[in-house]
Amino acid sequence: MELIVLLFIPLLGMVASFLPKREYAFLVLSGIDLGIGVEICRKVLEEGRIFALSNYLFADSLSVLLILIITVLSFLAGIYSIPYLSAENVNEKAKSKFYFLINAFIFSMLLTAVSNNLGILWVGIEATTLSTAFLVSFYKNPPSLEAGWKYLIICSVGIAFALFGIVILFFSVAPYLGYEADVLNWTNLMSAATSNKININLAKLAFAFALIGFGTKMGLAPMHTWLPDAHSQAPSPVSALLSGVLLNCAAASILRIGNVLGATGEKEIVSNLLIFFGTLSVFLAGLFLLKQKDYKRMFAFSSMEHMGLIAMSSGFGGMGIFAAMFHMLNHAFTKSLLFMSAGNVLCSLHTREIEKIRGLFKTMPITAFLLGLGTLAITGTPPFNIFSSEFLIITSGFVTHHLWAVGIALAGLTMVFAGLGFHVTKMLFGEPSFEGNREVSFIQLLTPVILLIIVLVGGIYMCQPVEELLNDIQNNVLRFV
Repeated sequence: MELIVLLFIPLLGMVASFLPKREYAFLVLSGIDLGIGVEICRKVLEEGRIFALSNYLFADSLSVLLILIITVLSFLAGIYSIPYLSAENVNEKAKSKFYFLINAFIFSMLLTAVSNNLGILWVGIEATTLSTAFLVSFYKNPPSLEAGWKYLIICSVGIAFALFGIVILFFSVAPYLGYEADVLNWTNLMSAATSNKININLAKLAFAFALIGFGTKMGLAPMHTWLPDAHSQAPSPVSALLSGVLLNCAAASILRIGNVLGATGEKEIVSNLLIFFGTLSVFLAGLFLLKQKDYKRMFAFSSMEHMGLIAMSSGFGGMGIFAAMFHMLNHAFTKSLLFMSAGNVLCSLHTREIEKIRGLFKTMPITAFLLGLGTLAITGTPPFNIFSSEFLIITSGFVTHHLWAVGIALAGLTMVFAGLGFHVTKMLFGEPSFEGNREVSFIQLLTPVILLIIVLVGGIYMCQPVEELLNDIQNNVLRFV
């Protein structure tokens, strides 16, 4: 029942987007969804799994991790969007469109998180493309329209590859289990894989297509080309959800299908492909980031780097799965902090060009403080949360003897640290390029402050429910990756 209500709330929010107080309706409804997400977490920790709609929907520990990320960040994005849209002078008609689309976006991500059936999961991922394409092009200027079309075309082609992979996976098990829709239920696929009721060659081909398709949505190189444009042109609350939430949903989809193939005994293929594409993404992101002139594009390439780390660590298996899921959680909150801080800069100074911004500590001291600490956090500086998960990722690479991957990843991380440090330092210090106090309102600063506290606490303390979830993902849900 909780899973159905979880999905119903954002649908109700789509209707509420036509009301006069739509922003407050969104805040209330996203708060209710957050409460439902916590209750689902409690039940999964007690029961292991919960099911709904004839087992087409379910929640395990991986689902719960995604649900918590989605609901927490959606609620915080709701708080931030109220002053942000006002500062951007968005009219009421455009606000209605914004809240309608963002509710549709949240619904599609939640549907992805709780889908047991891979067909429904694919529908959820495709729905995220359709809803966010209009959010990316929200401002209707030439750069945003170009980014929206680029995002729509590239991701749609990628998702078509993923659909083909799911169809192949269906035919790999259908001769053994029957030609029924529930054959594509992930739980049924896992049972078939562990009992050798699957065509292994077709399963290999299916994973290859799924990795390319969902890897496009995840932002893995070389399928990442939509990501910097979309993240830089979307409104900052949307950028936070794109980077902090959507990429994780795509990553989880890859890992679920990879786990099916791994359960057949072909774990090495899954591992090698994840490590290759993950390492390539980290290294290329470091190279691209060094030469960026737009700070939102710069943070978008940072997202590509961290998705690469998640893929690479997942390929290490064992402790690497724990580290990858921990990193998924940490990156979601840290990158949301950065995009909201960058949104404050954009609202006040109306430029994305790094070279035009100097002396933020003198003109926007609180925002500069948040942006500076957020940059330290995202580059893995202790004592922030990213340091803890990156340390675990590197350690798991050494333990599993993937020294070449660790070496290339460390080179990429060094370039990311140098690039982000160089560009953001120039923005924060020096003589101000804008006169007067340009600080944004208290409400617009509130959400980044909350995120900063979460990021700092997450680096020194892991609460027991989170640790239980991550351990269960490692030992049970994704044990074959």
